[in-house]
Amino acid sequence: PGVRTFVDEYVKNYPTYVMKQVMLKILNRKGEVEVVTGHSSSTMLSTCGILYKMFKSHLLSCVNGPVATYETEKVVQDIKNDEQKITVTFSDLGIDSTSNTIKADLVIAAYGVHSAIRRSLFPDLKPEYVGYVIWRSAMPEATLLRGARKVLENSTLLFGCLKDYILTFHVLSENGSLISSERQFTWEWYQHIPNPTNLETILTDINGIKHSTAVPRDKMHPSISPRNYRAAAPSSNPHFTEILENTTKPLLPAVHDP
Repeated sequence: PGVRTFVDEYVKNYPTYVMKQVMLKILNRKGEVEVVTGHSSSTMLSTCGILYKMFKSHLLSCVNGPVATYETEKVVQDIKNDEQKITVTFSDLGIDSTSNTIKADLVIAAYGVHSAIRRSLFPDLKPEYVGYVIWRSAMPEATLLRGARKVLENSTLLFGCLKDYILTFHVLSENGSLISSERQFTWEWYQHIPNPTNLETILTDINGIKHSTAVPRDKMHPSISPRNYRAAAPSSNPHFTEILENTTKPLLPAVHDP
C-alpha cells in the first residue's frame, strides 16, 4: 500500500505496474495444494524491474525542478553532507578507476550490505550471514506447461520443504503487460547453507573471485546451479521441478542481518 500511495501522489498517470494476487496456496512436497486462503483486496505485486524503470523514467523526465543526472557502473567510495549539498565520491567500474565527485540536493544510490554507503551511514551495523542463500529468477508464463500454469496463476505459492522454503509469484511482464502469454512467474528459493565453507564455494565466480554477498548472473560458476542443488529442494514437487528446468540465469545473494 505504501508504494501505491507514493506512486499515486508523485508519479501519477503511469501505466499498469501491479497485478492482483487472488489467493495464497501452500503446497506439500508432492505438489499437492494443502491450504488455500484468499488474499486481501489490496494485495498487489510488482517487480523491482518495473518499479525501477517507472521511477527512473519519472525522475529523468521531471520538468518542474532541477535536471537529474543518471550514472551507472560507478562505485561509491564516500558521502558527506554539509547541510547545503550532498557530496558523493565515486569511481568507475571500468579500466579508469579515477575518483570523481558530484554535489547535489538529493542523491539516490543503490547500495549493498557491505557497501561504502552503508558503512558511512550506519558504521555500527555489522552484517552477519544468517545461514541462507536465495536462488531468485523469473520466467515467461508461456515457458511452463499448462498444468503448472494453472496451479501458479494469479496466486502466491509457498512450497513446503524441510529447512528451506520456496515462494512463487505471478506478476506482469517486465514491460508491464497483463497479456497471459507475456506475464511471468518469479520465484525465490531460500536454501539453508549453514556451513561458511560451502557458502564461499557458492559465491566464487567463474574467474575465481570470491564475492561477499552475491554473484553476478553472468559470472556464476556452471557447477553452481539450482538444478545441481535440486536434491536439496522438494524434488518430488513437479511444479518446482519444472520451474528449475526452465531457469537459465538465476540471481544468488546470501542473506545477512541486519
